[in-house]
Amino acid sequence: MLVDRALVRRIEGMFARDAAEYVHALRAIDPESAAAVAECAGGRLVYLEPGMFVNRAFGVGVDRPAAATDVDMIVEFFTARDCAPEIELCPYAHDSVRARATELGFGVAWFRNVYAVGLADVDVRRLEPLVECIPVDAANVDAWESFWVENSVEDANLVRRFARARHRKPGEHDSIATIGSEVVAVCSMTISAGLADFGGMTTRPEFRRRGVQAACLAHRLSVARRAGCDLAVTSADPGGESARNIERAGFRGLYTSVGLERVLDR
Repeated sequence: MLVDRALVRRIEGMFARDAAEYVHALRAIDPESAAAVAECAGGRLVYLEPGMFVNRAFGVGVDRPAAATDVDMIVEFFTARDCAPEIELCPYAHDSVRARATELGFGVAWFRNVYAVGLADVDVRRLEPLVECIPVDAANVDAWESFWVENSVEDANLVRRFARARHRKPGEHDSIATIGSEVVAVCSMTISAGLADFGGMTTRPEFRRRGVQAACLAHRLSVARRAGCDLAVTSADPGGESARNIERAGFRGLYTSVGLERVLDR
């Protein structure tokens, strides 16, 4: 797989579009929601709710050149919503984004590895026969949402609203993993334009290190291939257990994005 600008633009474009879909989903659930999205230098500025995961800028300056004024727009967009400005900076982004963010006092907050695998090449055999992955539908979506809430440390209401918005997004494929009759994990995937974006996953603590994540990865790879995707994409914190499982499943590390954050002016 050649890691060039065309591939990176394709991946970052999907990340940006997918994040923006949360806004539309939240508004569909709650017309009074303050969720908002704006386009900026080929990317998206996404605000959902205070404390929600995707309150940040995605893909800015990757698809096209950016200017200092684009970073100024990011600051204005988030501060107007009483939210600390945050940029998920791809290393292939136009350098004016980094330069202006430095001038405005942004600092490094986190790193995220981006991985991909070509679905024509990957082995999608079922890795753990005891784990069964069941698609989420109207009959079991409440159990899927509740599992996220019960196994998250974040505010329960925020987690539930985020999960509900995720399930409503176009191209979403969510699953429940079971061993016997017991739910042991949940996972998600969004399919768009031939790309499968593997989203969140959580496993019940007592079932970790038992091949559950590997089984869920294999299941989503199989679903993505049957859906006609040519590429699966995901991300993880560098050096973590999820990163190791992703690499064992055949994914290749493409690049590392940097989270830039600016303290909110009060």
